[in-house]
Amino acid sequence: GGWKKQFNRDYCKRALAWMDKYVKKEPAITEMVNTKADNK
Repeated sequence: GGWKKQFNRDYCKRALAWMDKYVKKEPAITEMVNTKADNK
């Protein structure tokens, strides 16, 4: 249901925030996650 989509969105946001801090040297990973987040 809808809560799963919401959970996934929040999880993606947290993961992106973490990666922004720690994995700035790997833009490919961020790109991949961004693409996945856009595919609803």
